[in-house]
Amino acid sequence: MKYTSFVAPLTLVLLVAWQFRKNWRAVVRPLLTLTIPAVLVALPWYLKTFWFTGNPVYPFVFGGVYWDAYRANAYAAPGTGIGLDIVALLRLPHDLTLGLKDASADGQMGPFFLIFLPVIVVYVLARVGKGVTRPYNALLFFALLQYLFWMAGAISSAGLWQTRLMLPAFVALCPVLAWLLEDLARFDHPQFSLRRFVGLVIVFALVLNLVAQLAGWLALAPHRYVLGDDGRDATLNRILGPHYTVMQDINDLLSEDAVVAFLYEPRSYYCERDCRPDSILDELGHLEYLYGDAAGIAATWRQQGVTHVLIFDAGYNFVVVTELASALPQDLTLMETLKTDWLEPVMAWETGYSLYVVPPVQ
Repeated sequence: MKYTSFVAPLTLVLLVAWQFRKNWRAVVRPLLTLTIPAVLVALPWYLKTFWFTGNPVYPFVFGGVYWDAYRANAYAAPGTGIGLDIVALLRLPHDLTLGLKDASADGQMGPFFLIFLPVIVVYVLARVGKGVTRPYNALLFFALLQYLFWMAGAISSAGLWQTRLMLPAFVALCPVLAWLLEDLARFDHPQFSLRRFVGLVIVFALVLNLVAQLAGWLALAPHRYVLGDDGRDATLNRILGPHYTVMQDINDLLSEDAVVAFLYEPRSYYCERDCRPDSILDELGHLEYLYGDAAGIAATWRQQGVTHVLIFDAGYNFVVVTELASALPQDLTLMETLKTDWLEPVMAWETGYSLYVVPPVQ
């Protein structure tokens, strides 16, 4: 459940309340019809989160286990968004469509919304003030509030620039686009059908999108595993790359009671030891925040039973070069101090990983 989607049910409540604004007594039943199923659907997730963390909306509002002021600030990353840059704000629909700044890539949304956006705006503005209630008004209001909420997030934080968070708005716009396409028929001529032409363009774009997705899927060569040409290890190594190799080496090198803390590696897939990933890439900075320096961090690792540390050096170097403050410690020499004075090297991979042992107190 995405907490950022709370604006969707809130907008629906506003729409229902507006519909019955002239008779507030009649609004109770439709509001209950809307809110009760919504709460029942979401309740299992909130109860599960409360059971494990003590906070139904963890980690927001009430905080909870493993969460503090440092992590809240690092996760929110305030001030890293586009800010109040007028040109950037005007480019938002374009950049959103192309996924140019997505914090996480979740697939392509296609060109239709961007292509039809000017048409929708012109179509709506041409009918403003005519006193006619259009069936798409509620859908457009819903999509607009979603977009404004998303835009506010993109202004304040780079982490909230995620196209997928706009999915409710795209769903609401689909019927509007379908209605608009159907209404184009009134511009048809015996020699040329605008609606049919636009329909052909849409079909062509859908085919291109399907081809692009199919090409991306075939690049993973899933048929090689299905046909028996590749085994499990070869398939996982091809898809997960160096990460899978490192996990297998850890499984082979370390004893079953080993505890491995990760730095700048958020994945622990296929690690068969007690591996603790750096889920939001803030682990080193958070350790510095809690324990002060390399000596305090090493002592804490020993106290927690951590026997080894896996560092994704390539990831750390990328964070340093890009100056991603939310993922960096205040002391930029902290990593080197840990490696030199408090850890002992075990193995290094050419793919940018290195494994260290946490030695006992001398």
